[in-house]
Amino acid sequence: MLPSADRTAGAVASRSPVIDDATSAAPAHAHAEPSTATAARAPTWQAVARVSLTVLAAAALYGGWAAWANRAHGVDMALRAGLTQGASSAVSTLIIGTLLEAVHAALPPRRHRALVATLVAASVTAVMHVCVHLTMGTPEILRAVLPSVLMGYVFAGAYARALSGPQLRVTYQRAADLTADEREVIWNLFSRSVQRNRGDFEDKLARTGEVFLGRARDGSLVAFGAVDVIEVDVGHGTETLLYTNWAAIDPAHRGTNVIQRVGFRYFLRARLRHPLRPIYWLFTASTYTSYLLLVRNYRAYWPRREEDTPAHPRALLDAAMRRAEPSTWDASAGVLRRHGASRYREGVVDDEPAVLDHPTLGPAVRYYRARNAGQGEGDSLACLCPLTAANWWYCLRVAAQRRRRSGARSPR
Repeated sequence: MLPSADRTAGAVASRSPVIDDATSAAPAHAHAEPSTATAARAPTWQAVARVSLTVLAAAALYGGWAAWANRAHGVDMALRAGLTQGASSAVSTLIIGTLLEAVHAALPPRRHRALVATLVAASVTAVMHVCVHLTMGTPEILRAVLPSVLMGYVFAGAYARALSGPQLRVTYQRAADLTADEREVIWNLFSRSVQRNRGDFEDKLARTGEVFLGRARDGSLVAFGAVDVIEVDVGHGTETLLYTNWAAIDPAHRGTNVIQRVGFRYFLRARLRHPLRPIYWLFTASTYTSYLLLVRNYRAYWPRREEDTPAHPRALLDAAMRRAEPSTWDASAGVLRRHGASRYREGVVDDEPAVLDHPTLGPAVRYYRARNAGQGEGDSLACLCPLTAANWWYCLRVAAQRRRRSGARSPR
């Protein structure tokens, strides 16, 4: 989870996975889009069915809107406007798909290919809508076409983005259902980042309920982790903590917001079960890079150098860690004591002392080192992040900024 500005630990991060997700953009090669030949796939019957349903939905939705927008001009005019817009939207949906496929395939695999394809396809259909209504004599042209035009840009953007396919496919599986081969692959990924007894790892994995597995386009495992749901009551009613046991991400796939995606899934599941209950993200930062995930992505979290941890979050941390890690939890220090049972291959401050003087990250790293002085022996700092709307919004803004920066760095 090495931030892009932090080049002091680059040599280590380049050869080992990272615990917790990257806080910065991935290297350019990790964001490279597939070749033109890959993007220009022949349509399947599933694609034809999806497009057909989309065409029907567009005709009904926007045709109905156009009729309603022109209802003041009489039934005949409203019906004419509705049929006109319905037919126009149906045709435009087909045109958008065709143009997107053609433009996306014709352009070289650069970061802005999807944007150019979106603008070309959606703009052509917008002009088409206006011309058709001018021909048909629709009185309220702007009101009639505006929803369809706006949604056309949204649809085109989503379609163009999907053409490249997901950079990382995340699946969820019960740990008890993992095969011997899958456990071997997981261990190979995990052991690249930490020195740890495999027997201890296997024992803990066996006690884990569910794991997530992230695979690259070639099917290789590049992300692994596990999340447990812990419910505690420390005097404010029952509260939910989503505890990340592990999260190992291959360096080539940093910046894909895997942890944020996984966390949001668990958050939505917990929120649907308990709409009004406070929900928190709980994890243990074994490396300074995993602690920086909080610093760089969230507005509110603990512990932090700007303030002492308030009594309520501190009580939540203590109650949850006593339940999840009773044998290693040191409540007075707020850390898990490993006593040398594990040793991380990256993100250890003593191995990368130059990061302490980093102009922007140095203060946070120095704070982390002071709070987790036993990091060299594998100790982990317990961290808590409230999953409030404000924190999610802040995280989304940071992710969007990261994506724009990665685009600026990708090859032209």
